[in-house]
Amino acid sequence: MFALNMRQGAWLRRALGFPGRTVALGLAIALLIHAPALYAVLTLAMIAWALPAYVALREEIEDREKAHGLAERQARAIGAELRTAQLQIGHLQSELADARTMPRASQGEDPTYRRVGLHPQCPAFVLTAARRAYRVALHPDCHPQHRKAQAHERFVSVEATFAEIDRQRGAFHP
Repeated sequence: MFALNMRQGAWLRRALGFPGRTVALGLAIALLIHAPALYAVLTLAMIAWALPAYVALREEIEDREKAHGLAERQARAIGAELRTAQLQIGHLQSELADARTMPRASQGEDPTYRRVGLHPQCPAFVLTAARRAYRVALHPDCHPQHRKAQAHERFVSVEATFAEIDRQRGAFHP
């Protein structure tokens, strides 16, 4: 029985004996000695990896802050322009309302000239050009058969208007 116990003890001694303790002790000493250097290397590797990313992110943040500042300045400038435009629109709307309430006769327009879309003080060449344009557009021969009568009436009416304008101005146009 003693021999059997020795065998069991030898096996156990071999299993937990010299090589096992040495490896465990060696690993423990290696970690104690090299752990600070390993941590330092890992820390430096992490810094080397993270630093370019940090610099890139910082530059992107600065660029976005600049763009944001520029956008705010532009928004303020556009807001000022908008306020100025709104004031101008209000002023023009009040002028338009005043002009609409003003009677037509006080504006000095002759209804004869208004019929052909001219101003009483228009130059003679404008009057001649308008007369020719009306003749081309309203001549009965330029219209289909079913609208010739209506076109003739408009043509005669416009020619009578231009004849009245010529009479007022003292000019003669054949």
